[in-house]
Amino acid sequence: MTEDNSNEREDKVESTSETTPDTAGTNNIQALVEQISNLRFNAWYDEQQFEQNILEGQAYFNGPSPPKVRADG
Repeated sequence: MTEDNSNEREDKVESTSETTPDTAGTNNIQALVEQISNLRFNAWYDEQQFEQNILEGQAYFNGPSPPKVRADG
């Protein structure tokens, strides 16, 4: 083995130790998981369910309508 050939192998080993797209994606996912709290998820889910009920024609599952205000006058 020549000295030039061993230097090439060392370069390859060093380049693989850098952040790869997989580890970068994992870091992004981990950051996202840490940002989502239980309360934020529940609020998002409730909003999605509310919308889905309306789209499916079952808005009555969203709860009672607010009371109507009378225009006395």
